[in-house]
Amino acid sequence: MSGLSSKNKIIKIFVVIIQIVCFRQINSQNYKCFDYKLYNVFYDVVQIKESVDSYIENDQKILKTDSLQLIVYSNSKLEFQKNSSYKRNGIDSGFKIILMNNSSNDINLYNMDGRVIIYRQVFHNNEWKNVKSYNENQYPFCGNSFLREKVIKSDEHYIFAAPCIEGEVNAKFRMVVLCTKSINEVSVVYSNEFYSSLNTKLIE
Repeated sequence: MSGLSSKNKIIKIFVVIIQIVCFRQINSQNYKCFDYKLYNVFYDVVQIKESVDSYIENDQKILKTDSLQLIVYSNSKLEFQKNSSYKRNGIDSGFKIILMNNSSNDINLYNMDGRVIIYRQVFHNNEWKNVKSYNENQYPFCGNSFLREKVIKSDEHYIFAAPCIEGEVNAKFRMVVLCTKSINEVSVVYSNEFYSSLNTKLIE
């Protein structure tokens, strides 16, 4: 029993070391993290106009056919556009996120006024939880904002950038996008997992 216990301790230490290394990698790009008190889930990601061809070539092994995929490149560094609210708050860059429709069908995406909404989730207390806005009054008042269609066509892709967020907790994250076939039919697409920081006040 003691030998098994020692192995478990070694495994736990090894997992912690991996998490620290992964966290350092995402912050090794000299990111300036966004003030958690200004964080709004509806404006987390910013769509960027950039070619995705080089990323497609490098990721042929992980691309799936006949599916919608959300891929996070946590070690990348992508500049926010000049008119971005992040730029106005002194945040120059974030990590890259690619949404790719490798299916043969056009897919309707959950959006607000045509802006694709991609949520951030954190693995906290052994379960996945949504990251919420610091100011809960930031929810849009007009329900019509969510009625506009936003379609990603077959073989189309979108590129986004998202910042790291100020926080005292180093944790595992994933991004989430919702596809809406109808008002009562919603499917969920999860990204690959990555490590970053977060303030616990943003955990739902």
